Amino acid sequence: MNSAPHDNAPSDPKNSSDAKDSVPAPSKILATIRDWLRRYRETPRDKSKWTEIATVILTLVIAGAALWSAWIFQGQLKEAHRTTELAERQLELTARPWIEVTDVRPRGKIGIMALSFQDVSRVFHNRAKYQAFFNYEVHIHNVGHSPALNVQVFPELYIAPYTHDGSSESLAAEEKRYCDSVTERQSGGTIVLPQEPGTIYEGVGKPIYPESMTYPPDHPGTGFIVPVLIGCVDYQFQARPRHYQTRFVYELFHAHGTLFFVPGEGVSAQNLRLVRVEADDYAN
Repeated sequence: MNSAPHDNAPSDPKNSSDAKDSVPAPSKILATIRDWLRRYRETPRDKSKWTEIATVILTLVIAGAALWSAWIFQGQLKEAHRTTELAERQLELTARPWIEVTDVRPRGKIGIMALSFQDVSRVFHNRAKYQAFFNYEVHIHNVGHSPALNVQVFPELYIAPYTHDGSSESLAAEEKRYCDSVTERQSGGTIVLPQEPGTIYEGVGKPIYPESMTYPPDHPGTGFIVPVLIGCVDYQFQARPRHYQTRFVYELFHAHGTLFFVPGEGVSAQNLRLVRVEADDYAN
């Protein structure tokens, strides 16, 4: 299934509660009673009779009952809101879509490299000589119970710093930084129905700066890069404003095994191998 842009789903309208506005808060009732007692005390009158005293007592009893009722009602209203939020959360967990990334593959045709390099020295004024460009396809599957809306992949071609003891910690930090930065980015995507697979075809580029080059001890004077594909599959559920993400990390290798690539030397899809970093898989 090719990805096709769709308009963003409108946000959910916020339902207002008339009951909350129509019932005065206990603090307002107390203020009203205090003002009434002050005016009653300051108003000149003859010596109070027992009927007036009884009226005052009855008024205070009624006001106290109203205060108690308002207090109880507010507690019930808060509990009702919590119950509603819990029910909505439960519905979301059981009925929402869940996008699974089943595979990512390099993509290229005869004469078109999956990993290519363009000379951009004039564009970047000698700061970067090459820009790497990687063509790939993402295979996804909606394992949830509702259509996933505005499905799109936000990619980054990350030039990883090479370390002899591995760079997984660096990859996890970069994955979180980048995917967090594109959360709730407003743009259209495709629809993936429940239990339906899909394929999204994309490409991503990255300028190669001198500081991103790696110089292995056994190849002094020769600069290499260690490219890594980081992807964030972003989607929505119904007309809700919240965005969900499924994230993935794939390291690029030559088919013969090495992860070092020489800038300027393109590699075909047949000579590329992608290795998934399963420790960095994430879905919310």
